[in-house]
Amino acid sequence: MAPKGAIHWDEDNIKLNDEESLQANRMKITEPKTPFHYLEEDGEPAAYPPKAAAAEASGERVHDAKGLDMGALEALTSQALERRQDQPDDDEEEHAKKFAEHRSNHYKLQGGQSLAELRKLAAAAMDEEDEDEDEEK
Repeated sequence: MAPKGAIHWDEDNIKLNDEESLQANRMKITEPKTPFHYLEEDGEPAAYPPKAAAAEASGERVHDAKGLDMGALEALTSQALERRQDQPDDDEEEHAKKFAEHRSNHYKLQGGQSLAELRKLAAAAMDEEDEDEDEEK
Protein backbone atom coordinates (compact mmCIF):
# COMPACT_ATOMS: atom_id res chain seq x y z
CA MET A 1 0.00 0.00 0.00
CA ALA A 2 1.27 3.47 -0.92
CA PRO A 3 2.08 5.92 1.86
CA LYS A 4 -0.43 8.69 2.58
CA GLY A 5 -0.11 11.60 0.13
CA ALA A 6 1.72 9.57 -2.52
CA ILE A 7 0.40 9.59 -6.07
CA HIS A 8 -1.18 6.35 -7.25
CA TRP A 9 -1.86 5.88 -10.98
CA ASP A 10 -4.75 3.76 -12.17
CA GLU A 11 -2.89 1.97 -14.96
CA ASP A 12 -5.94 -0.02 -16.08
CA ASN A 13 -8.01 3.14 -16.55
CA ILE A 14 -5.18 4.84 -18.45
CA LYS A 15 -4.92 1.90 -20.88
CA LEU A 16 -8.70 1.87 -21.33
CA ASN A 17 -8.73 5.60 -22.13
CA ASP A 18 -5.86 5.21 -24.61
CA GLU A 19 -7.70 2.40 -26.42
CA GLU A 20 -10.92 4.43 -26.60
CA SER A 21 -9.11 7.46 -27.97
CA LEU A 22 -7.52 5.36 -30.71
CA GLN A 23 -10.87 3.81 -31.64
CA ALA A 24 -12.74 7.12 -31.68
CA ASN A 25 -12.88 8.78 -35.07
CA ARG A 26 -12.32 12.35 -33.91
CA MET A 27 -11.84 15.34 -36.14
CA LYS A 28 -8.48 17.02 -35.81
CA ILE A 29 -8.72 20.79 -35.67
CA THR A 30 -5.86 22.51 -37.37
CA GLU A 31 -5.31 26.10 -36.40
CA PRO A 32 -3.41 28.60 -38.48
CA LYS A 33 0.00 29.52 -37.19
CA THR A 34 0.27 32.71 -35.21
CA PRO A 35 1.78 35.37 -37.44
CA PHE A 36 5.26 36.44 -36.50
CA HIS A 37 5.70 40.18 -36.56
CA TYR A 38 9.07 41.13 -37.97
CA LEU A 39 10.69 44.30 -36.69
CA GLU A 40 11.32 47.25 -38.96
CA GLU A 41 14.72 48.90 -39.11
CA ASP A 42 13.66 51.41 -36.44
CA GLY A 43 12.69 48.59 -34.03
CA GLU A 44 8.92 48.95 -34.45
CA PRO A 45 6.88 45.88 -35.45
CA ALA A 46 5.99 45.68 -39.14
CA ALA A 47 2.35 45.80 -40.17
CA TYR A 48 0.66 42.44 -40.58
CA PRO A 49 -0.41 41.51 -43.18
CA PRO A 50 2.26 43.36 -45.08
CA LYS A 51 0.90 46.37 -46.92
CA ALA A 52 0.82 46.22 -50.69
CA ALA A 53 2.91 48.62 -52.69
CA ALA A 54 1.17 51.86 -53.57
CA ALA A 55 -0.65 51.78 -56.90
CA GLU A 56 0.48 54.14 -59.56
CA ALA A 57 -2.07 56.33 -61.28
CA SER A 58 -2.59 55.32 -64.86
CA GLY A 59 -5.38 55.15 -67.38
CA GLU A 60 -6.55 51.85 -65.91
CA ARG A 61 -8.87 51.58 -62.96
CA VAL A 62 -7.07 51.01 -59.66
CA HIS A 63 -8.10 48.09 -57.45
CA ASP A 64 -7.04 47.60 -53.85
CA ALA A 65 -5.78 44.33 -52.35
CA LYS A 66 -9.34 43.04 -51.86
CA GLY A 67 -10.29 43.67 -55.47
CA LEU A 68 -12.47 46.73 -54.87
CA ASP A 69 -12.66 49.29 -57.61
CA MET A 70 -11.31 52.43 -55.93
CA GLY A 71 -12.88 54.78 -58.46
CA ALA A 72 -16.34 53.35 -57.83
CA LEU A 73 -15.76 53.46 -54.08
CA GLU A 74 -14.81 57.14 -54.23
CA ALA A 75 -17.90 57.90 -56.32
CA LEU A 76 -20.15 56.15 -53.81
CA THR A 77 -18.65 57.99 -50.86
CA SER A 78 -18.98 61.36 -52.58
CA GLN A 79 -22.65 60.60 -53.39
CA ALA A 80 -23.31 59.64 -49.77
CA LEU A 81 -21.71 62.85 -48.52
CA GLU A 82 -23.80 64.91 -50.95
CA ARG A 83 -27.01 63.23 -49.76
CA ARG A 84 -26.06 63.88 -46.16
CA GLN A 85 -25.40 67.57 -46.89
CA ASP A 86 -28.59 67.97 -48.93
CA GLN A 87 -30.89 66.97 -46.05
CA PRO A 88 -32.77 69.98 -44.71
CA ASP A 89 -32.11 71.15 -41.15
CA ASP A 90 -35.88 71.32 -40.53
CA ASP A 91 -35.95 67.54 -40.13
CA GLU A 92 -33.40 67.78 -37.34
CA GLU A 93 -35.39 70.48 -35.54
CA GLU A 94 -38.64 68.56 -35.98
CA HIS A 95 -36.95 65.39 -34.72
CA ALA A 96 -35.63 67.25 -31.67
CA LYS A 97 -39.11 68.60 -30.89
CA LYS A 98 -40.70 65.16 -31.21
CA PHE A 99 -37.98 63.65 -29.04
CA ALA A 100 -38.51 66.28 -26.32
CA GLU A 101 -42.26 65.69 -26.43
CA HIS A 102 -41.88 61.91 -26.17
CA ARG A 103 -39.37 62.31 -23.36
CA SER A 104 -41.66 64.59 -21.37
CA ASN A 105 -44.60 62.21 -21.89
CA HIS A 106 -42.43 59.30 -20.80
CA TYR A 107 -41.52 60.95 -17.52
CA LYS A 108 -45.07 62.09 -16.71
CA LEU A 109 -46.34 60.09 -13.78
CA GLN A 110 -49.85 59.27 -12.62
CA GLY A 111 -51.69 62.34 -11.45
CA GLY A 112 -49.92 64.56 -13.97
CA GLN A 113 -46.79 64.97 -11.85
CA SER A 114 -43.51 65.24 -13.66
CA LEU A 115 -40.33 63.60 -12.50
CA ALA A 116 -38.94 66.94 -11.34
CA GLU A 117 -42.00 67.53 -9.16
CA LEU A 118 -41.70 64.05 -7.73
CA ARG A 119 -38.05 64.71 -6.87
CA LYS A 120 -39.04 67.90 -5.02
CA LEU A 121 -41.64 65.96 -3.03
CA ALA A 122 -39.12 63.24 -2.19
CA ALA A 123 -36.57 65.83 -1.04
CA ALA A 124 -39.19 67.54 1.13
CA ALA A 125 -40.13 64.17 2.65
CA MET A 126 -36.46 63.47 3.43
CA ASP A 127 -36.14 66.88 5.10
CA GLU A 128 -39.21 66.15 7.25
CA GLU A 129 -37.72 62.79 8.29
CA ASP A 130 -34.44 64.50 9.22
CA GLU A 131 -36.37 67.05 11.35
CA ASP A 132 -38.30 64.23 13.05
CA GLU A 133 -35.04 62.44 13.92
CA ASP A 134 -33.58 65.65 15.34
CA GLU A 135 -36.67 66.18 17.53
CA GLU A 136 -36.45 62.63 18.93
CA LYS A 137 -32.91 63.20 20.16
